[in-house]
This record gives sequence, C-alpha cells and structure tokens, in this order.
Amino acid sequence: MFEIVQWADSFHSLIWLVLILIFFQFVLAWGLLSLVYYVVSKDKLRHELFSRQLSVFDGIQEVFTDFIVKGYVEADELRRFVSVTSEAPFILSREVVEHLHEIRLKLIVLVVWGQVQDRKNLPVSEREKAEAAERWLKDHIDADTLQKLFTQDMAIFSSSRKRKMANRFAAKERRFSRPVASEQPAFTTL
Repeated sequence: MFEIVQWADSFHSLIWLVLILIFFQFVLAWGLLSLVYYVVSKDKLRHELFSRQLSVFDGIQEVFTDFIVKGYVEADELRRFVSVTSEAPFILSREVVEHLHEIRLKLIVLVVWGQVQDRKNLPVSEREKAEAAERWLKDHIDADTLQKLFTQDMAIFSSSRKRKMANRFAAKERRFSRPVASEQPAFTTL
C-alpha cells in the first residue's frame, strides 16, 4: 500500500511538472508572438511612411518635369506643388522642409514672372530675380539635389546600424572614386 501512495505522490508531482512546463511554453509562445507582431507593425509603419514620403517626392518630380518640358511654371503647377508638399512637415526632416520652402519661393517668383504681360517695363532687379530663380531651379534639377536630400531623409534602412554601415560604404566609395595622383593631367599650371 505504501508503494501505491508513493507512486501516486510521484505521479502527482509529475503532473505538476508537466503543467508548469506547458504554462512556460504558453508564456514563451505568447512572448514570441508579441515580438513578431511588434516587428511586423514597426515594418508596416516604416513602409507606410516611406510610401508617403515617396508620393511627395514623385509629386515634386512631376512639377519639375512640367517646368522642364514647358520652360515656365503655371499657377496650376504651383498649386499642385503646394498640395503635394502640404504634409511634408509631418513626414520629412526640417532640412528637407526648408529646402522645399525655398523651392516654393522660387516657383512663386516664376509664376508671377510668367503672368506679367509687359516684361520690358519691369525694373532690371525684377528681371534678374526671375532669371536667378529660373537658373537656380534648373541647376537644382540638374544636380539631383532633391533626390539626394530625400534619399538621406527617407527611412530606407531598417536600423541605425545598417544606416551607419551604408554611410561607411558610401565614404569608402567616395574615397576610392577620387583620381589617383598618376591619373591627374601632366599639364597642370602652377
């Protein structure tokens, strides 16, 4: 009889051990599922932010394309630029937003300049201002300045470690792309 009591006592302990192990498995599974949900949610938010930033960039590029094709800026393009960049302060860095504000000011100058009928009677300073704005915008488009700013600002990389690695790689690439002393022209003037 003592063996039955001892066996039942050990069986009772074994059942508790199994129940504790099952409980810890559920806790571990719940923790892993929570972690996966967190990572997926974070990536989804990052993707949505990237999509919104990309839509702003695409809208600005359309305005630039119209300017290049037509050679002037109309009020509709300025309106489209303002509507596309309206959410920029919420999704882009301060540097990009300030740059977009500068572009907007140049576009306003070009729209006003395009609406003036008698340009010959305008003061020279106004003509120079419009020509400078047009030149600045064309140089800006040719140099892909906006693309460089957006590339730096958009969260393409998923972690700061990957961003640091990408910056290091870009620095090495710039270092190796510089001309070697033997590749420089021999006819330099002193």
